[in-house]
Amino acid sequence: QKPGKDVTAGCRVARKRRLSLFVLLRAYPAVVSHEDLRRALWGKARPNFERTAMSQIKVRASRALREAGVACEIVNVHGVGYQLRVLP
Repeated sequence: QKPGKDVTAGCRVARKRRLSLFVLLRAYPAVVSHEDLRRALWGKARPNFERTAMSQIKVRASRALREAGVACEIVNVHGVGYQLRVLP
């Protein structure tokens, strides 16, 4: 471990990535609103970095799906939320 590196931060991101996938899978094929996903990931607390963090979680979760060979993607439905889409 490098000095100053917060190991728990990586675990927290991984947990939120799994949670976001769970929420999207449970709602499939519906769109999950930004607000519902935010509430699922952070509860009532509203971190200042929320949009950036949600975007990073989406990118990392999408990458994890691709690496696992799952034929689906997470898309941002502009102004609404996120949706899990199965690829042909």
